[in-house]
Amino acid sequence: MKCYYHPNKEAVGVCSVCFKAICKKCVGEDTPRLICKKCLQDIKKGKIKIEVEPAKLVVEKEKSVKAPTVQRHAKGPRVKESLMRKIFTGGKQLPVSNNIDIDVLTPVLLFGIIGGVLTGIPLLSLLFIITIPLMSLLTIIYLRAEEDFKVFIGGKKGAVSGALMGLVAAVVSLVLIISLEAMFAAPIYRFLINTLSFLDEDTLNVIISLSGADQVLRFDVILIRAGLTFPLFPLLGGLFGAAFAKGLR
Repeated sequence: MKCYYHPNKEAVGVCSVCFKAICKKCVGEDTPRLICKKCLQDIKKGKIKIEVEPAKLVVEKEKSVKAPTVQRHAKGPRVKESLMRKIFTGGKQLPVSNNIDIDVLTPVLLFGIIGGVLTGIPLLSLLFIITIPLMSLLTIIYLRAEEDFKVFIGGKKGAVSGALMGLVAAVVSLVLIISLEAMFAAPIYRFLINTLSFLDEDTLNVIISLSGADQVLRFDVILIRAGLTFPLFPLLGGLFGAAFAKGLR
């Protein structure tokens, strides 16, 4: 059981006045019964009256009637609530999960394969800068849904999940783009040559290699592509996974 005021700390008991779980730091009085600091202050100020009866504790809160007042141009600190919190938690403060366990396997494989397919299609592979962050976002949302939106995904778990997703996407992308290159290389090559004719030859060759439009499948091109995608996809996935995990809080 977690503390009502400090969700990351274990509760030591329940306040006998407000019946909220409290941790050691929130204990205001421990004898003869457990009372939290807030209720203890209210008792001392006279806001709460306690009468002890046999086997029963009666708590009465004073209700003061105040004339309605009109506040104009009132300014004060406003707590910014994220869309995820408003929709799924009603603004409640939830514990943060950074445990790397088996629950990350499903979204990592699912969105890693989808990201690999999207970045493995010749020419569409150039859009990896959009595809990988999008798959990272969907991975974080999936993990939140698995927890029934009762736990926030921390930055550490988001980074690891995004990086693993990027690694799976890199493997699938490399296999797929090599497989499809023989089928689509010729028309894509002609399209790029005609469209990007204003570029110099070296830059154009790099773009053609990254897009999977090489007319001749060379081993050195495969190595260059692998050398770019294997570090880049996990790096993008990890960075955006951590950012989305923190941003969606």
